[in-house]
Amino acid sequence: MSARGRASPRDVDLGERLARFADSVGISPQGATERDVQTDHQSDDPVAYLKRIGFYHDNIKAEFKEPRRNPVFEDLGGFPKAITKFLNRKNLTLYRHQREVVEHMRAGDSVVLATPTASGKSLAFNLPTFEKLLKDPAATALYLYPTKALAHDQVDSIRQMIASMELTFDISVYDGDTESSERSAIRESARIIISNPHAMNLYLGWPKGWKRFLANLKVVVVDESHVYGGVLGSHVSLLLRRLRRLIAESGGSEPQFLLASGTIGNPRQHGERLVGRKLHLVDSDGSARMPRTLILWDALMSPDLAVTTQSALLVRHLVRGRRKVIAFSDSRQSAERLARQASDRANIVSAYRAGYPAATRRQIESQLRDGAIKAISSTSALEVGIDIGSIDTVVLNGYPGSIASLLQRAGRAGRMGQESLIVLVLGADPISRYLVKNTVNPFAFHPESAVVEPGNLYVLESQLPLIAKERPINLDRDSAFFGERLRAAVDGGIEKGALVSDENGEISPKFKMPHRYHSFIVSSGPSYKIHFHGRKDVRSHEEQISKEQALREAYLKAIFPHQGVLYRVKKVDHEKREIHAYIETQQAFTVAQTLKTVTPKTLLNKRQESRHLTLTLEEVRVVDQVLGYKEFSGSPPVEKKGRVVGPSSSFDTYAVTARFHPDGAFRSLSPDDLFEGIHALEHATTKAVSLIAIAASQDVTGISFKGDEYPRFSLYEQTPGGSGITEAIFERWRELLEVAYRTVDTCECTRGCPMCILDPSCRDAELSKEHSLVVLKALVAP
Repeated sequence: MSARGRASPRDVDLGERLARFADSVGISPQGATERDVQTDHQSDDPVAYLKRIGFYHDNIKAEFKEPRRNPVFEDLGGFPKAITKFLNRKNLTLYRHQREVVEHMRAGDSVVLATPTASGKSLAFNLPTFEKLLKDPAATALYLYPTKALAHDQVDSIRQMIASMELTFDISVYDGDTESSERSAIRESARIIISNPHAMNLYLGWPKGWKRFLANLKVVVVDESHVYGGVLGSHVSLLLRRLRRLIAESGGSEPQFLLASGTIGNPRQHGERLVGRKLHLVDSDGSARMPRTLILWDALMSPDLAVTTQSALLVRHLVRGRRKVIAFSDSRQSAERLARQASDRANIVSAYRAGYPAATRRQIESQLRDGAIKAISSTSALEVGIDIGSIDTVVLNGYPGSIASLLQRAGRAGRMGQESLIVLVLGADPISRYLVKNTVNPFAFHPESAVVEPGNLYVLESQLPLIAKERPINLDRDSAFFGERLRAAVDGGIEKGALVSDENGEISPKFKMPHRYHSFIVSSGPSYKIHFHGRKDVRSHEEQISKEQALREAYLKAIFPHQGVLYRVKKVDHEKREIHAYIETQQAFTVAQTLKTVTPKTLLNKRQESRHLTLTLEEVRVVDQVLGYKEFSGSPPVEKKGRVVGPSSSFDTYAVTARFHPDGAFRSLSPDDLFEGIHALEHATTKAVSLIAIAASQDVTGISFKGDEYPRFSLYEQTPGGSGITEAIFERWRELLEVAYRTVDTCECTRGCPMCILDPSCRDAELSKEHSLVVLKALVAP
């Protein structure tokens, strides 16, 4: 488990005491008076300023400067008169990438625009869309944003542009905040509808009301398309195919898709898998960029202060130095704690996250734009392109999980043409230590690939009742939209009673309104409900967990924590998928003992990576059976063992398998030593996956085998049906090995640690750092 951003109560208390003491005596932690700090304007040299603060202990490990980049303009004519007058009045000449988008759209192509934040993407997709609406008075356009907040933010700027062009396009937001009384009129008259995938997933359940709009739909804009990865991306890819299918049913022609993506490694491939159409890639950024400085801040150099506390104190000092700051954290608890610790009597730092009411978020955004507050502590909720004013500094409270996310967050500064500063506060997690040890510029990394698997059988089966409600499924006709797995998914849906087939072979849903009960959830499989007994307060004490989590963590006699209270599982009903747990007075915890198998089903790709290694991409069946558990209690801990009887968890997914061929390069290693090295390599490559694909730590895991003719290990996806991560691993295997090698080779430990080869979830002692380096050196040798 990553240690990034986590703090012991002692560390947090120390940071809070330091902050309170500094404020109580009117000084900053470095000993300067309040007046000294306020007048020490850091804008000329913010790095020197940060080196003077009191808890600085050589924390700045690297400083990277990017120079100013001049814009590349390329004029383009042929616009309708209203657009031409607007461009002339605003004295606007198109950037190179904006011109390319317009030309591709004029040619009838679909496009993915992949340029950084603040590069003018909104103008790039508004101009060709407005052009089409002007040339065809009946034409309509659909804009999809990932969140309601971003949609409402963008509709105002689009309306302003329409008004500046003196156009009369009817544009409306259509989502959960839209009044029911207004929806019919919007569907009947709007030329542009702005929504989000979660809302459209529900509203397509009434396709007749959308017939006019869909029959004339010419452009579908999908903004921030890079966020649609993993299971969410699989759901959105099916939604877009459902949309295309309904357009055909309404008598319309295929619309043009215009995707706007953040900086990722595979924008065209990801976009094409998302939409199911060929896309032209436009990534030749012609926008200007002011200079920016990136600092790598090693939080471990100040061990008495937790990562979040250091980030908070950095924000405090930067604000006192007259900078406007946004700090990003990866959890709501960290964001809230950072805001609390960064605030002082002179400046309040406001927390911001998706869980706040919309009115509260709008108020905070307005206060930041107006200058009423100088800093904000946010989760990823502000990572997408909401206008938040003249931010010139970004503090990243821990490595954000991917280079793509780092670039998005860094791009929130300098949007108003000013120089910007980015401070990346690095903790104890493996990627942070890799960046510190190698002092590499994260901006120089090849961005990770965004992954999506439109053929995820589990997701497809969950959406089939919606597809069948929108229009009865015909296997021959609809395979063009949903692929070769449609038949297998329909068979599964009929077998489970969700679908019914008539005498003509057309498939309909068993229940009348499936859209009301379907959402884009992270897990697509069955879930269990846990009932917690023994609490006397009036709050509801229930929790929904996945089947896999139920079998692994909530088996009979397991200890299950909930809201800070320990419960003992005393009844499990697998047929009803219900678990009953009662308060446990003894301080104890349990660990499941499992038997896991990964069995190949279908070979999808294969290559001879070197004379030492064969690499395969396979569809596999994963079976996980909990056989028993260990219970630990007391001090020193006493161990008890118990047996578990229950069903196994199994699912189909994808894996990359590395099969090793022992030869001269490994001659110094015995078979047992070789397996210890390969097992350690499995752990090291698993840790490095987040530098290859946009993936969470739980998305991919590994398993090693030594009982075959050749030793091997598999990295497999823990998402049933897969999300596409293994394809990225297969394609970028060499890069993965090089990252793993540098991580293990530069780690200061002697026998292996959680930073390089140890995995807390693996209790197999057969692994060796020394032997893994022998294997890795042979594999990365030119």
